[in-house]
Amino acid sequence: MKDESVLDEIRAMAELFYTPDEIAENLNMDPDEFRELIASRKGEVYRAFRTGWLTGDIKLRKGIALAAEHGSNPAQVMLKQIRDESEIKLKANE
Repeated sequence: MKDESVLDEIRAMAELFYTPDEIAENLNMDPDEFRELIASRKGEVYRAFRTGWLTGDIKLRKGIALAAEHGSNPAQVMLKQIRDESEIKLKANE
């Protein structure tokens, strides 16, 4: 089990969309080993990375949605692109 402070740092960095290599470097971990832990899609390191990344993505999308609601044309375009990409993924999983 990884130390909770390490998992917290993984979550915090992933939330800011740092790459796995950048996170590994910051934590003095082997980048290849860290990427393998992420690619496995299981375990506490993967969960910490994914939780952080999704938390950051939620905040980003909320900001885009808010800007779109306030009339920002670029934000409206971005939100439509996000929706379209999500729709494609949903259809691919049916």
